[in-house]
Amino acid sequence: MKKAPDRERWIGWVALAWILAALAVIGGIIAINAAGFIEVPRPNRFGRIETVREPNVFIWAVAIGQAVSAAMLAAIFSMINSIYQNSCDQLWRLEMAEVHMKEPLQSDDVNVLEENSSEILKEEYKGEGLRVLSIHRASPLSGLLKEGYVLLSINSQKALTEMDAAKAVVKGKNIIEFLNANGVKQAFSIRMEPGPLHIRFET
Repeated sequence: MKKAPDRERWIGWVALAWILAALAVIGGIIAINAAGFIEVPRPNRFGRIETVREPNVFIWAVAIGQAVSAAMLAAIFSMINSIYQNSCDQLWRLEMAEVHMKEPLQSDDVNVLEENSSEILKEEYKGEGLRVLSIHRASPLSGLLKEGYVLLSINSQKALTEMDAAKAVVKGKNIIEFLNANGVKQAFSIRMEPGPLHIRFET
């Protein structure tokens, strides 16, 4: 299985962009407080010269401009990162669909405790595990599990209920054990994120 791209690769840059945006806003506020107003001499209606406090347009324009520009840049970084993460997720699902039981068990990806990693066991279904009735395309196990398969365990934790199976998922590499429609026990190592499995099991 190909190594999936790191979907968290640009998180640090996005955080930095928002920090800079916050600093730009704070700097603008400080600049306005320090030099945002000037005293301008103006004649009053009696002909006398008086000083009037007016906004310093240049300082206001610079302060607001840099704050808005920094915020827009951070927003653009966030949008690009979101698109990148969605692309990583779609690529990962595509790779899972392409596996579709064609990839043999890899000794460097998963360790089957009772048997050698290249060996496949034929077992009789004894009611252990969760039999798949249907699986949604949004499921992280779509392309790996199919209707009639039996999910046995996730990360060596037995799949006794749907809740148990979902709770056993960790971020990153997960070891999935199951029986296929022919009763053949197999194990695969795939990358997943914690969350609902989007699978309807036989109850």
